Parts: sequence; structure tokens; C-alpha cells
Amino acid sequence: MAPKKKEERPVGLTAVMVLAALAVFLGAALAFSSLAVDDVREVNAPPPPDEREPGQAYWVKGDPGTGTQRWRTVRSGILTGFEGEVVLSEGDVNQWSRAHLVPGTGTPAGGDGDEVRPPTLFGLRASATAPDFRIEDGRLHVGTTLNVAVPGGDRRMVYQVSGTLRETADGLRFRHENSLLGRAPLGYVPVLSSVFAREVRGLFAALEEAGEIGPHLRRIESASIEDGELVLVFGPEPPPAADEAAEP
Repeated sequence: MAPKKKEERPVGLTAVMVLAALAVFLGAALAFSSLAVDDVREVNAPPPPDEREPGQAYWVKGDPGTGTQRWRTVRSGILTGFEGEVVLSEGDVNQWSRAHLVPGTGTPAGGDGDEVRPPTLFGLRASATAPDFRIEDGRLHVGTTLNVAVPGGDRRMVYQVSGTLRETADGLRFRHENSLLGRAPLGYVPVLSSVFAREVRGLFAALEEAGEIGPHLRRIESASIEDGELVLVFGPEPPPAADEAAEP
């Protein structure tokens, strides 16, 4: 007697839709990953439109700031409670960044007795170069190179973000307008740009400078970009909280 053939069940519409959505998601993820690791060319000025290579991504660097150490005087004043207006050029900010925002150098903000874990980006071990700052068209542009440890080896990606500054009750804040990872625009995925920015900031959170200069940012009463320079107005130290004032 011949064996009874197994009946094939028809594939339901729900299963087809799930498979199609999965295929679209995987395709988009692979495309995004490819764009994220694309080579980005570093330049000192944006090339003319007719000289740009098709498909080439560019990172326009800010003024490196050479020949002056004015930023050291400004930083010292901020740390000692200076009140009033501070004007910083691109070069001032970039010299400060190279001196104090290099992950892996200096004493971690956690202190000598605390165990400092290696920084991660979405759970993957990562590092970043000192941020580069550029001021153009009333906006602040920030870029850094990320090195992320992924299966198969480290990946180098250039992260660029631009936006404006605003003062809040908690201090100076950066309002994102757009950001790129390699050639991949992060703004196309809802919430991804802000989440990614938070993860990148976390790479710098353990720096000694974060613990030193961070509290003073709460004293900023106004922040603006005028004539290609960053203008900050520092107020007095906030009064102690009621519970702190009550302590003997």
C-alpha cells in the first residue's frame, strides 16, 4: 500500500506579510550598515558642487586654532566662578577639545577608587576621537571618528551632527537638527538620531573634564552664535538646596 501523501498547508496571509516585513527590515539594515561604514573624506572647506565626486561623503573640519592659548584663560575663569560674557572662536573650542576631550587620557571622572568600565556604544566596545567643532550659518557642527568593535573586527565610522544651542534649567543643551553616520542619515529613523547622540555622549562621560566643567554649564544664562563665534553668558553659582543649607 502506497504511503499517504502529507497534505501541504496553504501559507496564510499573515505569514506572508511578516516575511515581507522582515525582508524589508533586513534589507534596510544592510543598506544602512553599508552607508554607515562608507569612507568619509576630511576637508578644510566644502568643495565646489562641480568638483564633488558622486557618492562621496565629506567632513568639513573646523579651524584647528593655532598660535593662541586664550582658551586656557577662559577655561580657568569659568572654573573659578567667572560671571559675565564669554566669546569663543572655532579655534578656541577645538584647542580645548584636543586638550581635554580625548577619551582614554587623564583621570576618569569616577575617581581613583572607582572601577571604570570601558565605554560602549549600544553595548559594543567603542572609542571616539576628540570632537571637532565648526560654526557656520548660525549653527554648530560637531564631528568625531568612532571605532566600534563588532564581530569580524573593528569598524571606523565618522559621526557628524549639527544644530543650535539653548540654555535650560539644567544648563547648556545642544538641539539636534540633523546627523550622519558615514553617509547614512540618522534622521530617517524616528528617535534614532537622539538615541545615537546620547550613546556617543556616553563615550565622553567618564572623562575628568566632564566632572570639572560640566557643573559650571548650569550657570549659563544665555547661549548664542554671533558673527561666527560662540557667545555664552555665565551667571552666579546657584544657591544651595534647602536640605544642604540646613546641614551643620
